[in-house]
Parts: sequence; C-alpha cells; structure tokens
Amino acid sequence: MSDTPPVFFITGVQRSGTTLLSVLLGGHSAVAIDGYSLAFRLITCFKNYEKILPLNLQHPENKVLQFKIENDYQGRLAEFLDCENLDAYPDLKALTAAAVNRRLSQKGKTVWGDKSPNLQHYLADILLLLPQAKIIHIVRDGRAVAQSHAARAHKHILLAAQEWVHGNTAALVNQKLLGADKHLIIKYENLLQNPETTARKICTFLDLPFEEKMLDMRIKNEGKSYVKKTFDTSKINSFQEKITPALLRKVENIQTPLLHKFGYKIINPDTLQTARPLSERRRLYYRQIDNIKLLFRSRNKVMVNRELVETKISLRNRLSKFLYNLGQDFLPKRWYEKMWGRVYNREKRV
Repeated sequence: MSDTPPVFFITGVQRSGTTLLSVLLGGHSAVAIDGYSLAFRLITCFKNYEKILPLNLQHPENKVLQFKIENDYQGRLAEFLDCENLDAYPDLKALTAAAVNRRLSQKGKTVWGDKSPNLQHYLADILLLLPQAKIIHIVRDGRAVAQSHAARAHKHILLAAQEWVHGNTAALVNQKLLGADKHLIIKYENLLQNPETTARKICTFLDLPFEEKMLDMRIKNEGKSYVKKTFDTSKINSFQEKITPALLRKVENIQTPLLHKFGYKIINPDTLQTARPLSERRRLYYRQIDNIKLLFRSRNKVMVNRELVETKISLRNRLSKFLYNLGQDFLPKRWYEKMWGRVYNREKRV
C-alpha cells in the first residue's frame, strides 16, 4: 500500500447533510469512514502538544507526544495512532499516514474518509498532516440550516444564519486556494433530487468507479433513525412553514448574497439590495443570550452512531461551558487562553 493513502474529508456547516453524504460514500466498496470525526482529534492533540512541550522540555519530545495521544478524548487517538512506536516515524505526517494505511488494511478498503462538520475553518491544520487529502464540502439552503440549528441546537436563528454565511464563504475561499481538483462543493438539495448524478460526480472527483449500491440507503440505515432510508425531498423547503415571514426576511437580509451565489431562490428579492452581515454587537448579544439559556438546559440530544440520543448535562458542565463562553467574549484573548489553559491543562506535566 502507498505511503500516502487516498484520503478525503467531508466538511460543511452543521445541519447541512454531512451525515447523509458520509452514509452515501460509506456504501462504496473501496471507502472506509469511521463513525466519528478523527480530524479534530488530530488537530486538537497536536495543538495541545505544542502548548505543553515548553513545560516538559526535560523529557524526550516523543514521550510528551505519547502522553498527549494516550490522554486524548475517549482514547480515540491511542487506538488510531501507533503511539507506542513514535521513534519509528520521521515526523507526524508519516505517523498519520501510517495510521490511515493500517485502518484501511484492517477494513480491507483502499480510500479513507472522515466526516468533520466545520472543518472548513481548519483545513490548513489538517492538510499539514495529510497534504494529499481531498475535500468535499456540502452546502444546504441557509434558511433551512438556520431553522434547523435553532430547533435542534437551541441557537439563536440569526446567529445561525450568520454562521452559515461564515462557514460557506470559507469553503469558497478554500476552493480558490486548493483548486477544483482538490476541493469539491456540492449542494444538499442536488444530492436529494439527483442522487445518482451527484454520486457520480463525487466518485469522479475521488477517482473511484461509481457503484449503484451506494444509492441503496435501506441497507446502510438498518435500525438507524437519524438518516432516512430514502432520499426524501419533501422537506427541502419546509423552513418556509416554520419561520415567520418577518423572521425569514431578517434571515435573508443576512444570507441573500450567498444564497443567490449558490443558486437558491430568494423569497424577498429586495434583500439583495439591503443585505448586510449581522453586526458584531448583535452577534455578541445573541451569543450571550444563548449562553444564559445553556445554564438551564439539563438535557440535550446528540448523535451517536447515526442515532439521536438524549443525554443529561450536569450542572458542573453547564457552568463550565457558560464561563468558557463568557470569557471568550469579554476577556482579552491572552488572558482568556492563559486562564482557561490552567483549568484544562492540569495534566500538562508528564
């Protein structure tokens, strides 16, 4: 197997169809996709390694790195990376490539994929480790995304509308930087309405032969509830029934230029002339309103293995998250990072 295995990452603003796309591609006989994101685990681990290394210069560098890998979230990287034999690899790029090759060998596949919503903001970090990787970014109608975020993630709808613009503008910039041969943008609605055409386009991009079985969602979703067993188009425009006309105008006033660029029909055409981003003052206000509400939300629904599971949020975790968000908005960045680092890097000395 090649030292540089074929790799792709599925990116997109949350609630844009990244899970559906990962299920589709996971049905290809050559593709291996893990059930959770490893991209952010790799980025976070190596960023934290950079932070704690100055505090542990009395130890060999690889011993410090091994410590960070072994203490990563839920042991995911310790299971993925060969952290017991770090001296055998010349650099982290080789270590990561070897891990991907090993995973492919275990699964009997030839192409490794990873679904990581919002990774579009961190491509420079992941491409340092896997420079051969290709990116598939999925875009969904921003009004539907904002409405879904407000309903599922309890985020203020106008803040969600602005984040949709931010995330998908980043994708346009990334495509310019990487080129269309390494960065593909597809639309969620096209995937639902023309699944075969879209799947063929993605396969061509990944240098894979198209397989008809990719489109059979029934087999891949046996016993799962999060992703439907068909390409359901009935809810593409359902946001119009769930958002009041006045609020929809406000959402479009934030999103219209980018909605228009992606070819979505604008319900209030005059917003093309009046459109403007959400002000920093408003963003701050809505973030802290959401932050206060977070304190009183003791339960949340999260996706586990493509199933929605209700979890309990302890008061300690809610208070911790509240203080984290508060500090992010109101403390100088240097103070904030230093204070928060003391709380969350208690294991910083090996």
